[in-house]
Amino acid sequence: MEFVQTYFTQQLPAYLQQLPIPDSFGGFLELSTEEALQIAPLFVLLFSLVLMMVLHLLPTPSSNVRHNTSIRLSESKVVDKETVNFKGDKIAICRCWKSKKFPYCDGSHGAHNKATGDNLGPFLVTKS
Repeated sequence: MEFVQTYFTQQLPAYLQQLPIPDSFGGFLELSTEEALQIAPLFVLLFSLVLMMVLHLLPTPSSNVRHNTSIRLSESKVVDKETVNFKGDKIAICRCWKSKKFPYCDGSHGAHNKATGDNLGPFLVTKS
């Protein structure tokens, strides 16, 4: 803790005092390249802090949003079937984009459906 106290009470003020901060906005245009490079880290830090605050205040899209807003909403889970020739009994194709085995379904839509009230389900391809 002593290091932090020393940094904020001694080192940081000494660093800020040695920076070539102009008295006016026009003074920034008169800075030499060396002076501009000395002051650049401070401005990058300030810009980053302001950007983080602005991004934090902006509304963020929620991942817990209903995906299906119009297709067969009365069903508890929308499942489509198509018959084709292939090896195996069936193939479940992901439609929620959350599967770790994408494009194949791994059941991830179940957690999404519980969290959002959605009714997404896989596209099932069955053998004829």
